[in-house]
Amino acid sequence: MEKRIQALNHQEKMAKWSERIAACRSSGISVRAWCAGNGISTASYYKWQKKLFEYAALGRTP
Repeated sequence: MEKRIQALNHQEKMAKWSERIAACRSSGISVRAWCAGNGISTASYYKWQKKLFEYAALGRTP
């Protein structure tokens, strides 16, 4: 049961970050400016972007 909950939490985070990254990329502003306007550190943004790109390279979707 614990592993299922952790898996769901991970999927929720992946989906949330996927939406955030898509919003940033389509915003037309820099990552730094978008992150500042949305209260997100650029380090977190790039960490999650890397995770999502690696996930996509494996042929998976969040």
